[in-house]
Amino acid sequence: MKRSISVAVAALAVAVAAVAAPVVETGAGSSRAAGGATTAHWIRAVSATGRYFLDQNGAPVALFWDHQWNLIANAGEWKELGAGTTPRAVFASYAAEQAANGFNGVLTLAVSGAAGSHQNGTTWDGIAPFVSGAIGNLNNAYWTRVDQFIDAMAAQGITVILNLASSYAEASGGALSGLNPTNGAAYGTAIGARYQGRPNIVYEFGVDDFGYADASYQAIADAIRATGDTHLITVQHMAESNSRTDSASSPIGTFGADADVDHDEVYSYNASYLETQRDYQLSGPTRPTLFANGHYDQSATNDDYDWHVLADNLGWALTSGSQGSYYGSEATWEWGSGAHAALSQLTFPNGPWPATIRWFTSLDGWWKLVPDFGSSFITSARGTKLAAIPSGGNGGGYDATDPQNDYLTGAVAPDGTLAVLYTPVARTISVDTTKLAAGFRANWVDPYSGAVVAATGSGVSYSTPGPNSHGDGNWYLVLGADTPITPGPTPQPGAYHGSARLKSATWTRGSGAARLEARLVLHYVCSSCASPRRPVKLQGRLADGSWRTIARSTYRKPVVLRFRVPYRFRKVRVKVPAFETGGGSRYAGLVSNRLKVPRKPM
Repeated sequence: MKRSISVAVAALAVAVAAVAAPVVETGAGSSRAAGGATTAHWIRAVSATGRYFLDQNGAPVALFWDHQWNLIANAGEWKELGAGTTPRAVFASYAAEQAANGFNGVLTLAVSGAAGSHQNGTTWDGIAPFVSGAIGNLNNAYWTRVDQFIDAMAAQGITVILNLASSYAEASGGALSGLNPTNGAAYGTAIGARYQGRPNIVYEFGVDDFGYADASYQAIADAIRATGDTHLITVQHMAESNSRTDSASSPIGTFGADADVDHDEVYSYNASYLETQRDYQLSGPTRPTLFANGHYDQSATNDDYDWHVLADNLGWALTSGSQGSYYGSEATWEWGSGAHAALSQLTFPNGPWPATIRWFTSLDGWWKLVPDFGSSFITSARGTKLAAIPSGGNGGGYDATDPQNDYLTGAVAPDGTLAVLYTPVARTISVDTTKLAAGFRANWVDPYSGAVVAATGSGVSYSTPGPNSHGDGNWYLVLGADTPITPGPTPQPGAYHGSARLKSATWTRGSGAARLEARLVLHYVCSSCASPRRPVKLQGRLADGSWRTIARSTYRKPVVLRFRVPYRFRKVRVKVPAFETGGGSRYAGLVSNRLKVPRKPM
């Protein structure tokens, strides 16, 4: 059932060739024509080496995608854009927002079934995906909405990872609960006939899947291929796995190893390098590896723990063989009532995410990078490599505060023209420079701002240049003839977004209250914009969940705050109000990570 790569590439070359207007770079996935048209770089094929993706012109392209499981089903329910909001308008608004943040992909369920109010597969306004529930008999009213979603994403250069059959939709009461190979074939035929001409689709199956429905997935995929549809296909299994095997390297079902599947998706809550590296080294067909699911951003605004976890997992994945990475937010993935408003408040994808995408994909030859598994290139100590977590989702997750999670990852191009390393902690890194082409440059890149700092050292060893813009010790080291670009201030809708963090916190317990001593660090995405003197509030959360102001202070620079916290409060945080300078610069309001108040001594 495998088809020629050249067919997939050539089929849509005309779509891009027709756009002749001058273009302005907008991210890894698309460029914007001066007149508003988009020249896209969709995920269309796999390279001859089997290691990376190609766009419709045959050029290397990485996939940086957002998870929006219920957006098709729920868009418009919350009047996100005011009275009269339509799903199509929400799709267009979402696509414009996320394209500006550097995303060139989005994952969504074609048939809803994940958490939320519409787990039976209908849209919020009651439209079912199949006529009389017959799987494969597409209800045109429902699939017209899917069409609108796909087309809205295409207009912004975004590839849709369209999950056709998830384990949730197949559960009891779901629209696909009766899925079998027979109706699966009818479903696949209908999907292939409807979507083979649309350029911006990758088909996905599974998610939290154990291989039980593989015969049905196979039938759907075979039927899609029989229509002449050449879109890429993949499957995602349970946590701590890839598309073919679990964390113990045992096969999961049969579909993941089939020739219909074009690339592997890695799903892991462990440090991302573990399952990514294991997938990259699988025997059998060589496929692109994609770190596709795991930790989600836990806060709608900011959380210190989240930022380090997200930065580490992104850096480890890109230097361990992944051809891109995912982003997921607890505030948006279900597309609940506050999801649309949260998009512009999510500080990680509004800052570190586009900064990393922009500089990484600007490197000439990033697609040639091969992970250094055997430490033939990295000659210094790499730290402690974590152990695998049992598959199935019952293991513990990666903890950013765990001192053993100091593992150094890196990859180098076989021709020596480029190497990229990621360290989650401050350290000195030594490399074998005989594996680099003559005349290479060494630069540190800030994982949060994308700022470039020239690396000084012996030419063999390099020490991290102190705290990065987020006050942490994690950095990328880039070695090669090409110098990473330095992103300018990231444009934000209406304000400079940033983060507030309480670090190095210590508590002293007294008889009537506990005393907190912690370092407050404010950081704004616009790294070139000086932060003005700011009023801050220490707030405490009571047992009923409400937050009350305990004390006030003023922030001028990284400063140690000392507050007395009565024991009736369960947690504390710092809140920084929005602020506008006399010159018109606006700084968004910030909320820090939360600290647990110790119990009153007995």
